[in-house]
Amino acid sequence: MISGTWLAAMSLFLAPIYVHLLGIENYGLIGLYVAALAMGGILDVALSATVTRELAWILARTEERSKIGSLLFSVEVVYWLSVLVLAFLLLVALNLFGVEWVHTSTLSDQQIREALSLMLLSLAIQLPSGLYTASLVGMHKQTHSSVIMACLGTLRGVGAVLVAWGMSDDIRAFFLWYIAVGLLQVAWLRWQTWSCAREFGGYAHFSLQSLSSIKNTAGAMLLITAMGMMLSQMDKIALSFMVSLKSLGYYTLAWGLASGLSILATPVAQGFSARFSALASDSNETELANQVFSASQLMYALVIPPAITISLFAEEIMSVWVRNPSVASASAPSLSLLALGTAMVSSIYPPLNALYAKKQFKSVLAVQLVCLVVFFPLLLFLIGTNGILGAAWSWLIYSVVLYLSYVLLVTKLHGNMGMPTRFFKSFVLVVVTSIAVSWFAKKIIGDASYGPLLIGMIGMVLVAGWLSAVLVCPELRIRLGLMINSYRFRARNF
Repeated sequence: MISGTWLAAMSLFLAPIYVHLLGIENYGLIGLYVAALAMGGILDVALSATVTRELAWILARTEERSKIGSLLFSVEVVYWLSVLVLAFLLLVALNLFGVEWVHTSTLSDQQIREALSLMLLSLAIQLPSGLYTASLVGMHKQTHSSVIMACLGTLRGVGAVLVAWGMSDDIRAFFLWYIAVGLLQVAWLRWQTWSCAREFGGYAHFSLQSLSSIKNTAGAMLLITAMGMMLSQMDKIALSFMVSLKSLGYYTLAWGLASGLSILATPVAQGFSARFSALASDSNETELANQVFSASQLMYALVIPPAITISLFAEEIMSVWVRNPSVASASAPSLSLLALGTAMVSSIYPPLNALYAKKQFKSVLAVQLVCLVVFFPLLLFLIGTNGILGAAWSWLIYSVVLYLSYVLLVTKLHGNMGMPTRFFKSFVLVVVTSIAVSWFAKKIIGDASYGPLLIGMIGMVLVAGWLSAVLVCPELRIRLGLMINSYRFRARNF
């Protein structure tokens, strides 16, 4: 979790440097790469998450531990073959259909073709890292994977900046560096994974029996992940075909800043997930409903105030971040909407984790399928009429529908028709108070010049938004008070 937070924060720091050194069109290609990497994560999450659970299950049974090597080797073979075949097919498609679908004014067709080819090679090398990371987590070696990912992620990001600054600002050099670090990362992770696996003994061989033991779980996760990834990344993929590379660069920049809210949301989601599973396994429905509501209130208080602050101060924040007025002006409208949509998506994590804990996979799949059928045509229409702003509107509308759907599903699951009122009341109170605080501050600050003083003032607005959110959520305020008193008691008796 710490390594993920570090890498997310570093991405926010490096993004404006990439734009400055490479240009906004090249940054659009990086955005396409990030979207493709996320789409490739369909395979990663489906197999890797299953492997983590299966390895943890085997590890808990001493007599079964010798099977770890065979399971790991079997999944590894399937994973690598799938990734290489997919990369090969995409390379063939690239050569057959060309790059005319990429709209650019500064890059030649040869540059784009070579950049996309290197991008696919980088994807094929980087994706298997997820398998080895998940295997280390399943064998309770999280520290090993976190250290490797943090170190190599830092080397990848900072090294790419140094390459662009000191050697070449060609996007092909950028992806060549990614390939080099990717090879080092996957080799290091694989060596570490097998070093740990060999400690449990057994003969590692390809086993269809090992694969059959995980096929049902992997299949369910594959469907859920595929739907989720397509819904979250289809805006970038569609934009790459329908707008210029420069416009895609503006959108990618706005998306990167808005997705920084995940730094706040992810720890909360991960922290409550195990608790939800334990309560679900004990059939403690009342306490599970209370915990979901508490997690939701905490999520609202954490992500909604910064989302609204970013939305109202989008151009000011973007200007300080990228230090380029024209880029900030072009990206800010999309940022306003994307920040709100990302906050809404973050707000679904508690009810969604509760549905997972209760193994309500079919309900989640049904919601995602309906959203895919409805929102893909809507996305295409809005992009066709409004460009990147239309894509941002589609993301916001989709996130609102998703939030309402999952809250209602959790309500149906618990049979408590009063739950939606509790959820929506807390949500609306946090939204209204956050808007009031940010709007009032916007009027006071006015047209203040950009700089450290402005950022300091926006920071004060954010703190005020957080405090107001806590004040309007009585249950959250009580829980935080009890937590603070507990820490004080421990400190006093230390």
